[in-house]
Amino acid sequence: MSFRFEAGSGIDVVTGVIRPIGDVLSVDAEGFLINPCHRDLIAPPWSVAVAAVVEAYRSHFGARLHSVYVRGSVAKGTAMLDVSDIDTFAVLHGEPEDADRSWVEVLHPRLAQDFPFQSGVELAMVSLCTVREDTAAWVWPFLIKTQSICLWGQDLAPTLPGFKPGPALASHALTLADDLQEFTVHCPEAGEARDGQDWCQWIMKRVVRAGFELTMARERTYTRDLYPCYAAFARHYPEQAPQMRQALQWAIGPTSDKATLAQFLDDFGVWMAAESAVVTAR
Repeated sequence: MSFRFEAGSGIDVVTGVIRPIGDVLSVDAEGFLINPCHRDLIAPPWSVAVAAVVEAYRSHFGARLHSVYVRGSVAKGTAMLDVSDIDTFAVLHGEPEDADRSWVEVLHPRLAQDFPFQSGVELAMVSLCTVREDTAAWVWPFLIKTQSICLWGQDLAPTLPGFKPGPALASHALTLADDLQEFTVHCPEAGEARDGQDWCQWIMKRVVRAGFELTMARERTYTRDLYPCYAAFARHYPEQAPQMRQALQWAIGPTSDKATLAQFLDDFGVWMAAESAVVTAR
């Protein structure tokens, strides 16, 4: 099996051995998650790249733009050259339009050419109304409050409530059953190997992160990094730890063998979905 290193994954790029890489969010004295991101942690050449992304947002949206954020390893100062991607999003006055998505498609190749040290740039848009008023879209205020830094505009973080780890923050666990079904329907049986590997990586990341969400309240922390997700699950579900270890390995070094994946998911995936339904219902 070949392996590709992902920041926070815990997989060694050369040997494929699982290593304890990645971190979790701390909590304050009242149990609220602490945001580890800070503008001063964004060092060159990442600072140059994010400045270009901000300028692209400003140039395209003009007066519609409320604020711009970066999250993930770049915002935490842990980004790795030729490995990490740049995750950004913009808050807009008014709803995003179809033309905004076509603009993103045009911008991506230019960013890849100008900043070849990054593995991809995420450009997302959300309305200010959604962040402030749509309780179903809690993930946006959650990202702003706990995992992002404002690069331009009015920072919304001070106006948002704090978040505590627990079932209310579960996302992958809530949708795992649907994700398993989507994998079954859409993952190719044969043909382009890259497509099969992409689907493998997609579903296994969801399995690993859902596993952490089952333990979040007991761990009293939050993470999306894959190794800490696996380690937390293994502590609380030792009998299922070998299966989760396999899911972690496939999340980083994916296979295109759908038959093997389907057998694994029919067993461990179904168990995970059932356990997720129980835990998130508490």
